[in-house]
Amino acid sequence: MNPDGTGLREVWRARSPGPGERPTGASNPSFSPDGCRVVFQATQPGKSSPGIYTLDLRTGLERRYVDRGSGTPVWSPDGKRIAFSGLTATGFEIFTVDVETGELARHTELHAPSAISSDFFPDSRSLAIARLFDENGTRTSDLYRLELETGKLTPLFARPNLDELAPAVALDGRSIAFYGQSPSVSATTEFIYVVGPDGVARQVTPVVRGAPSRQAPEGILATASHPAFSPDGQWLVFTWTRDRRLVRVERDGETREIENTLGELYVSRVDGSFPVRVTHFAGAFQPDWGPVCPDVIPNP
Repeated sequence: MNPDGTGLREVWRARSPGPGERPTGASNPSFSPDGCRVVFQATQPGKSSPGIYTLDLRTGLERRYVDRGSGTPVWSPDGKRIAFSGLTATGFEIFTVDVETGELARHTELHAPSAISSDFFPDSRSLAIARLFDENGTRTSDLYRLELETGKLTPLFARPNLDELAPAVALDGRSIAFYGQSPSVSATTEFIYVVGPDGVARQVTPVVRGAPSRQAPEGILATASHPAFSPDGQWLVFTWTRDRRLVRVERDGETREIENTLGELYVSRVDGSFPVRVTHFAGAFQPDWGPVCPDVIPNP
């Protein structure tokens, strides 16, 4: 899809489980540095946990790298490896896989209670990760820099009692976007933030209410998630629920109305100005923004 929402093209379709079928339930896509391939997580038919797959957008060739308890993959800027969150006997950890050889490497001993989201810094040797803590029944997440060769963790940014999730690093490494709660709004509502070189987190998405519905006549506070930078670092794409609405669906021979609570994709300037909705589905989420592959015919 083009940044303005035009040229939508299907590149992979989830299929019903069955003997010999391809993986189903694709999510968390991440472009290769040249934009010609995409890595994603998907669930193999007959298995309950997802694996890591790549798809060549030029040829349609699909490759499986990891097929057990893996997710949130991201491609390194140098194109040589893919980082992901993998499930172990003691929790989730950060792994990388060599794109050419398929060799796996484990980089943490975090014992995280759920999948760890991450993004590469420009050096391709370190990651921004959302480190999860589960203490006394309360789960929180703070941002850290992980040095892949040594496993060293350095706090990047922390807000007391507030989560920082799904970090996205600009290609120049000077800014980091994430989503999390606001200290002045309901804890169930999340917003997009950008941290610049000064280390200050600035809220990008404003406090707005979604469209009225039967369940919430006044509208529900809109929540935003999963930001990604444009290749030039001037724009963001993210999921936002400000346009919740009822969607008509056919189920069991009846037409029913279901509220779209997943949100749609929006593009805005890094400072939050000029927000534009670019999808009109019954839900769109977990976007990535990659360069145009020179060997792929541009979308009309």
